[in-house]
Amino acid sequence: MMRLPTLRATEASGDSWDDPEPDKLASLVRDLDEANRFLILERHDGPSLWQFYMQIYRNDDGSYAVEYRAGGPDSHFRAGVPTAERAAQVLTAWAADEPGWRDLLPWQAWADQP
Repeated sequence: MMRLPTLRATEASGDSWDDPEPDKLASLVRDLDEANRFLILERHDGPSLWQFYMQIYRNDDGSYAVEYRAGGPDSHFRAGVPTAERAAQVLTAWAADEPGWRDLLPWQAWADQP
């Protein structure tokens, strides 16, 4: 029986990795640039395949927008991050489901964004 991956990372280019290690995730975040602006990490061990993810987007100024969704639209949050290192820290903590990962950034509800 074929086992589905727990996590899938996908770049803007369409390249993807199943169950990437923390070092690979950090490298993918650091490699984001003007031509490859975002990385999506989907969690496939939740009740819905498309409702649990974290996405990192590289802004023009080199800062990052990080968002996560943990269910329906009322569970969609966003935060700004100044560096790739901080974005990678949050992403790897989320991927490992580390206790307290939500406390790493000041999240705002997606619906409350300007």
